Amino acid sequence: MYIAVDRPATFKFQIGLMMIVVLRTLRAVHTRAVFGCLALAISMTLVLSSCGGGSSGASGSLLFTTSDGITERKISSGSEKVLVSPPSKTIVLKDPAVSPDGGRIAYVYSLPLTVTNKKQDASYDIWIANRDGSDAKILFMHSRPNEQFAGPQWEDAGHLLVLMVDIDDRTTVAGSHYSLVRIDIATGGRAEVMKDIRSFGLSPDAKRIVFSRSPLGQPDQLYAANIDGSGEVLVAGTPHGLGPFTSPRFAPDGQTIAFAAAEASAASASHPRYVSVLPMAQRPGPDAHGSTQDIWIVDAAGAQPRLLAAIKEDDPRLVFSGDGTRIYVSGATALFEIEIKTGKPRQIQTGTIESYLAYAP
Repeated sequence: MYIAVDRPATFKFQIGLMMIVVLRTLRAVHTRAVFGCLALAISMTLVLSSCGGGSSGASGSLLFTTSDGITERKISSGSEKVLVSPPSKTIVLKDPAVSPDGGRIAYVYSLPLTVTNKKQDASYDIWIANRDGSDAKILFMHSRPNEQFAGPQWEDAGHLLVLMVDIDDRTTVAGSHYSLVRIDIATGGRAEVMKDIRSFGLSPDAKRIVFSRSPLGQPDQLYAANIDGSGEVLVAGTPHGLGPFTSPRFAPDGQTIAFAAAEASAASASHPRYVSVLPMAQRPGPDAHGSTQDIWIVDAAGAQPRLLAAIKEDDPRLVFSGDGTRIYVSGATALFEIEIKTGKPRQIQTGTIESYLAYAP
């Protein structure tokens, strides 16, 4: 006996269905048959309760921020555990990145907003820990007020690439200076790599980089280049009617790039605002980052980008699965899984995840 439903069944529906089966059986068969029918009804209930919310069967883990700290979620089961907890509710840990050997993580340590002599300071630091969250320690401490970091990625076992935002004036975008910096793990030393960089991603072999660049007063454009900056090509931007860009990422084979972007016509009509540096609980609603964005993919050598999934999310952050068949996206409303083959998004968790995602085998 098989029953098909169009959407996940509610618990009441499941119980009602089970009772109908039992009552009909009581009228038609003897007691021994009732037990068999009860077993069948219970099996049906278990099957129906799994509709729509089960695992996709993908392997590996996702690391991201929750209110409890840096959290690992098993993709196959959906089970979660906290790897690193903040020392207090005023500290936010976010943007985890897994080292090439899988043995360590780096993450951003967001300090609480303070006011001294009427001057506000909302600074971030960079920390590292073992993969299980043990032996957590600071790697790079901010050197001046309102110096922030985002989205660290491991270039190799000894270096991190990190976005840096130096905020001179918290009221305007013009008062912020963006750059990509390299941090030496052994010494904590920092060196600037590129200016005016808003987001970036490294190829699997760390020889190529994709980045969005937006000099003051100019539209955001997405480029790919060798890690030393040579061989730069435009992969998406004004000619394609796209921008601004968020979270560009190379596929595991290095041949494809996925990114979040708004269509330019929608972006120009949305009147984007400056992103608040207030703690997460005090920040404005999902429209604070400007226009909503969708997920696009493009050939890494440069071609016409194509829309993969229209999710209309605010400031989405994405990561590929290890086999490159799926993309996971966090946003202001949910965590999504998108199959590359179909482009169909599947919501696997609700709630705001204001953090870059990391994939770990």
